[in-house]
Formats: sequence, structure tokens, C-alpha cells
Amino acid sequence: MDDHLVKALVDVAIFLEFSNQELLNEDLAVDMLEKLSSELQLINDDLRSELCEKIKDLSDKYEGIEKKVFVNKLPETLGIDY
Repeated sequence: MDDHLVKALVDVAIFLEFSNQELLNEDLAVDMLEKLSSELQLINDDLRSELCEKIKDLSDKYEGIEKKVFVNKLPETLGIDY
């Protein structure tokens, strides 16, 4: 799985989670994260496992403890972690 694709996915999730409510409607952000989660839950187990590992590996590359924790827990949040 391409590292750039994984980072792009994580960046979108961070944007949806941390954007100011004046810039992005909170309900729309939650809806989009739910749609993202639904699609990712459909990928095969091997790919999902690889994706989870790569997401967790990326957590240290983000600044701020809040974002690091969010990224580390993202697979669980999206329902793709076992």
C-alpha cells in the first residue's frame, strides 16, 4: 500500500476532525468520516491490517499530542482495527 495514499487519507480525517466549525459544518464532517469508515470496512482483511499499521506508524509524524493520539486511534475510530 502506497504511503502517500495512507497519508492523504489520514490528512483528510484530521481535517474533518480538527477544522473550525466556522469553516466546516460539524454534522457534515461527522457524516463524511462515517462514509469513509463504511468504505474502509469493506476492504479485505490483509489490506485493512496493512492500512492500520501504516496509519499507526504515521502518528509520530504529526505535530501536537492531540493529533498524534487521534491518528494512533484512527483505525479504531474508523472501525477497521481488529
